[in-house]
Amino acid sequence: MKKSLLAFLLFAAGGMPVYGDNCCTPCGPLNACEWSTSLRAGVEWMWYPERRRNDYVNCVAATAIVIDGEAVTEVDVFAIDQDDTYRTPRFTNQFTVPWTIVGEIGYAFTCNTEVFADFHYGRASGRSRTYSIEFDEFTLPGDPAVVLVPEEIWNISESYSDLKYFGGTIGMRHYFDPICSKFFPFFGVKAGVRHFDPVRATVIAQVFDDDELNVAQTEQGIYYDSYNVFHGGFQFGINMKCGDCINFFVMAEALATCGLKPHDTGFTFTNEGSGSFPDEEITVDTEYAAIMKVPGRKTFNILSFPVTFGVQYFF
Repeated sequence: MKKSLLAFLLFAAGGMPVYGDNCCTPCGPLNACEWSTSLRAGVEWMWYPERRRNDYVNCVAATAIVIDGEAVTEVDVFAIDQDDTYRTPRFTNQFTVPWTIVGEIGYAFTCNTEVFADFHYGRASGRSRTYSIEFDEFTLPGDPAVVLVPEEIWNISESYSDLKYFGGTIGMRHYFDPICSKFFPFFGVKAGVRHFDPVRATVIAQVFDDDELNVAQTEQGIYYDSYNVFHGGFQFGINMKCGDCINFFVMAEALATCGLKPHDTGFTFTNEGSGSFPDEEITVDTEYAAIMKVPGRKTFNILSFPVTFGVQYFF
């Protein structure tokens, strides 16, 4: 993904026409051979294009087994790992739509072509999400099968802290023929880096054994690690020339970013209990323990579509 995106940016930049100082026909909104600075702000819609399934592992063991009043001390199988999966939620299920602010400095080669470097900051409020993971009952093979641990249903609630990020890019922008003499469409490309601050989470796990609440636990910690990623894409919009030194503009961008990095350790919860499981032929009494790990959900890549409004000043 990184190589193909970089190749696209270089190709697009190379395809932009750069006119000489005396060849701005018609004249663009820039002041040739002058520096400019701009400030813009708006919102940045984000989404995960690939939402894969995440593995949840439940390590369950029967610690004491009594069958028809006789303790069992040697069995072939007394512990297993159970698996279930759950898909990564949508970005909007984890966070609100981010707001973003961007500062930029540029240099105009001609009246319609400029290069620029920008610095951006963005933030989205964290949300809460609840879902369920199910694990089948744990049985000893035989005739009849002996139930050691009942079916477990884990109700998991995740509350995320705010998503904060910042970064910088360099790029090139070209302005096309004006509309109604004042409104100049433009197209640009850019590439750079983005830094994501760590995202913390409060995870609450409620486990139900045979539909009865057995235990509720709360863990807090890092959900996504601090991470530096490649960041780039293209932009387009309208620039309105308002004077010799001031322009106003509206800009939309289509950007690609490497995804958030899940914290390695995840969140660990335990479930201990006992039960009596009568059958037509036998009665089994057990004590059991289970350890279930909640992973940080994988995001892989993030696509975003910022829309911003700004002002540009030449000096």
